[in-house]
Amino acid sequence: MVILQIAAAYAAGGPYHGASAAIPIWKVHVEPNEFSKNYLLIASPHERRFVPIKGKRPPDILNQIAVGMANDGGDKSHCLNHECGFIQTNNQFALGTAFSNESRAGGELDFVKVSLYRQTGPAVWWLSINDVAIGYFNSGMFAVPFVESFYHEMGGRVLNSMPGGKHTSTQMGSGMFPSAGLRNAASIVGYLAFNNNGGDLVDDPVNIIATSPKCYDAKDFGRDLNYPGIDVAYGGPGGPECDR
Repeated sequence: MVILQIAAAYAAGGPYHGASAAIPIWKVHVEPNEFSKNYLLIASPHERRFVPIKGKRPPDILNQIAVGMANDGGDKSHCLNHECGFIQTNNQFALGTAFSNESRAGGELDFVKVSLYRQTGPAVWWLSINDVAIGYFNSGMFAVPFVESFYHEMGGRVLNSMPGGKHTSTQMGSGMFPSAGLRNAASIVGYLAFNNNGGDLVDDPVNIIATSPKCYDAKDFGRDLNYPGIDVAYGGPGGPECDR
């Protein structure tokens, strides 16, 4: 048995033409054959005007792209994307790149800024890292045309292998709960949506998803005090509390 645990917030005020956020770089404990991810996801559910249900995602997401940072038990965090079909046009940053720097609780916090956006013309989604456009997603990779996004999700995920039917000690985020605050818990900082003119849109999340809140949770901290956009903290220690 393998379980995907999610602790994230989501916004559903589209239609959107993309989103941006600063994704944190944390090195956390990850058990073998598992992963821990920090991410921003844009998607187009089948039911575009779905009614948000607390703790649940939309019933059917046809098209989606997710980017962020992943820990797989190695020594470094890696830049990731969740889908195939990416066409790289600039090699300044490569998907899968390892980052040696990392955030420290209560100390210096390191982030990578990511943006997923549509430009005028064909329904092509571009990815930029630290304000450098590095490529786009082939439109042929989607089951139906991906013209606009209607759902944005931001937070953390853990894949747990459940040996003996019990959760392992793989951590999410910084390994701390959101209650530890933005200086200690992992946080997606300055989340912004893009409107159909490419302008920034401060977009409050409407719901929290926490599939196992005893060990991984998320919290919307509202508008960032220093930058435009919304901050969302998430994470937790994993371990036996998940099974209680």
